[in-house]
Amino acid sequence: MGNTAGGSMQDFAKFGKASMEAELGANAPNTVATDVLSAFGDSASAIGNAMAAETKANEEKLRIARDSAGDKISQAFVEMGPQLKALGQESYTQAQNEVEALREEMFAAINAKDQKAIADINIRLNEMKTRHAGDADNLDTLVETWEADENGHRPVSTAAMTKEDIAVMENFVGNDSKRVVYSEDNPPRMMYEWDVPVIDKKTGEPVLDGEGNPVTEPKRYSLQELQDKVILKQTVNGAKVVDYGQELKEAFKANPDNAPDASTIKDKVSQMIPRDSKNIRDWLHGNPAEQPGLNVHKYLVDMIEDNFNTFTKLGVDISQFGTNPNKMEFNFGGKTYIIGDGDGDVDSDDLPRELKDDLIKNVMDVKDLEISHGIISEIYAKHLQYDMIGESNKDYRPISETSILGSNINVSAHARAKRMEALTNLQSLKDPKSPIYTEISAMTPKGIAEHLGFESINSQIFNDKTGKLESISKYIKSVDDYLN
Repeated sequence: MGNTAGGSMQDFAKFGKASMEAELGANAPNTVATDVLSAFGDSASAIGNAMAAETKANEEKLRIARDSAGDKISQAFVEMGPQLKALGQESYTQAQNEVEALREEMFAAINAKDQKAIADINIRLNEMKTRHAGDADNLDTLVETWEADENGHRPVSTAAMTKEDIAVMENFVGNDSKRVVYSEDNPPRMMYEWDVPVIDKKTGEPVLDGEGNPVTEPKRYSLQELQDKVILKQTVNGAKVVDYGQELKEAFKANPDNAPDASTIKDKVSQMIPRDSKNIRDWLHGNPAEQPGLNVHKYLVDMIEDNFNTFTKLGVDISQFGTNPNKMEFNFGGKTYIIGDGDGDVDSDDLPRELKDDLIKNVMDVKDLEISHGIISEIYAKHLQYDMIGESNKDYRPISETSILGSNINVSAHARAKRMEALTNLQSLKDPKSPIYTEISAMTPKGIAEHLGFESINSQIFNDKTGKLESISKYIKSVDDYLN
């Protein structure tokens, strides 16, 4: 077996908005906190919201279970580190047997003065040494991925690992029946094997024998297969996204007029997120760029309830629904769903929870790499765009974990309310019925800008509906022309 696991560890050690919303939906899920309080509630029914909340809660339980299991596995590696890092007696015996067999071949080749055979045996001896040394190195690598550094950080991303792969690692560190065996390949591969209960597929319960004891079956994994189940945190690429976000903020502060649009930011971010069905899981389930309060699963649950266009991004051709006065069958991904409630055009409320959950699961499980990569790129890009312009992203952390008065929502809502008030005033400048119209009638454009709280006529404001940063001169100059 090659030392691929060791290689992967070495690699680890070396280490506007409108366009996004058009793809993910009209109102992106990482809008400011007011969206949490109003927009989602306006578009989804009470039943839909309740079911969405249940979906979030169920996924949160799974996440907590994975994290808890990861902590236990990591602790087991710490406690059993020296033992786990050392190849056992079985490996020593295997190496002895292989050496003895080669020795006998060598004696025969020497006696026969067969120089070609002698050279071949020497090559196989070196290969054997390399293979067994590789087993030891790969075992070290596997253990080290679970060991925390001095700051308590582990290279492994348990959040990104599947429940099944977590269970494999739990058995590796905790199954009393674990044993080392060697495959019948040539050359033989070192494998770890243990017994697990056989589960009845219909009942989900363990199968029992005639005496009431659980029936077991062996499971066998090579070190490479075990290492392949481990997902490392995307620390290096995450840091690149963080650095790019800081670069955007500094550039925007220096010259807001040259701020990159949403498409540009997304393209840049998409290059930092791997197009790899394994490593992208840390972006979907973890948070390698350390965006405060980001939870991709909850983000998608909100988005799918909020805007029907989201389904297009998730691979559903919504144009086929059209005006649908009656219920219809909809086939997707090999399953049949009932769509519509007989009230006309189909919208998000008319699609069953099962379909929504399946679509989100497809993204989180990377069923289609391009869909998952596109969505996660947009999510992170949108976060960076909001940070750039000073807007707050949605924070999915529990209130107890947020920093300002126990919650970031009040601050986010206040900031957005102030911006919306300023935008409304700008849009109402030409309306004689608007109170702001009489206030600015005798002012210069510069005076109007300052009256509305802006530093100059060249200041910018973010428009949620257009998804773009707009110069306030767009509104004030037209008013100046109108008044004159």
